[in-house]
Amino acid sequence: FFMENPPTATGGTEARWVFRDDFGAYSLGRYTSARSAKKHITTIKPAEAWAAVGKLNPVRFRFRGQANNAQRSMGFIADEMAAVCPELATYEAGEPAGVQYSNATALLTAALQEAERRIERLEAEMKEMKR
Repeated sequence: FFMENPPTATGGTEARWVFRDDFGAYSLGRYTSARSAKKHITTIKPAEAWAAVGKLNPVRFRFRGQANNAQRSMGFIADEMAAVCPELATYEAGEPAGVQYSNATALLTAALQEAERRIERLEAEMKEMKR
């Protein structure tokens, strides 16, 4: 486990950490969401997110090396996430190695916005049919 505070574009610092757990899984964290630290910003289209989320495969699993009676985890398989949306995976030696759950949050939010739009449209159609 290590942590560092590299300088940001605005002269401040951002907290980062990387750790490896007992099963060889790596995590990377970063606390910076300021617009000033980003470039090439584009909105995730809700309809595209809706289609992508429909292809995701949520799973339950145990890590290799865990006892068969150990509590199972829930998540995704990095290889499958990368096939749906490359930004959802982390890579080692060019191969999917992990899932960027923070990126999945943005995709899921856009898909939820699309679901809300569809529900509102259906509610309006039902209201019109009742007239």
